[in-house]
Amino acid sequence: MRLVAPKSISNKFLRCDGYQRGSFETCINVCREGGRLGGTVIDVGAHVGTWSVRFVPFFTKIVAIEADRTFLPFLAENVPAATIINARLGVDSRLDNVAMMYGRIDLIKIDIDGPNLSVIEGATWLLDRDDPMLCIEMVSNEVFDDESLELLHSMHYFSHAHFGKDFIFVRNFKPAWVPIMVEENAHDPSPHMAA
Repeated sequence: MRLVAPKSISNKFLRCDGYQRGSFETCINVCREGGRLGGTVIDVGAHVGTWSVRFVPFFTKIVAIEADRTFLPFLAENVPAATIINARLGVDSRLDNVAMMYGRIDLIKIDIDGPNLSVIEGATWLLDRDDPMLCIEMVSNEVFDDESLELLHSMHYFSHAHFGKDFIFVRNFKPAWVPIMVEENAHDPSPHMAA
């Protein structure tokens, strides 16, 4: 499937079968594992609908939020099933305010080409209410978003999986094993792991 978009948009963004395919599939697989398919997804930074259009077979409600008015007509044409909202979250409005209009939110995808902190700070009520899974582009302009990571950790959201710059966060996720630092014993030089 090829999306419609302004001529200034690179063709790589318009091929739904290729652009960020690995990230999308990782996100859907984690949602499937967590029983979070079939409900509502919020796509923050929806652009022309590259992810939103792919969400259609997996979720019953798609809320696509895009700050740039230039992309709105293309987003509407590419994803007619989506509810489209023009807003700059963290500046014009809060994700908490948007989410109040919907039932349980199963997944929030954030790709805003910049720091995610203001969007996450504006979603604390929603994160507490629904414990949605989060798919967040954590690297923008080759800089990792450490502030957002610290805030997510303080709310007990930890990275479950990642593909490239996109990280999937799940609340209270515990890895299967955690390495522990112990002093090596002369009798047992092997590293120790906690189960």
